[in-house]
Amino acid sequence: MRCSAISIATRDSLRKTGRKLSHRSASAARILEQMRRGASLQVSFERGRAVYQLSSGLFVTADTAKAVIDNPNVIGVGDCLFGGVGTSQTFRLISPED
Repeated sequence: MRCSAISIATRDSLRKTGRKLSHRSASAARILEQMRRGASLQVSFERGRAVYQLSSGLFVTADTAKAVIDNPNVIGVGDCLFGGVGTSQTFRLISPED
């Protein structure tokens, strides 16, 4: 019989995770601020991976883009690649409040 080891988070690992989440949250807030000013978040695909960019030209990491898209005030505009099936390629902020 083999016991699986249970991993216990250390103070340093929790601190590192907290910094990562804090950075992602701050990045998403900056992107949402740009979207409040009228920018849209656009996704394209290059070499088999998604590339996110604001209409203002600023590139956005995939993690930050996911956090922004998960915001309930951010919606896809319906420009799916294959006739309404799948995810939109352009996202806009529908309400200035978070």
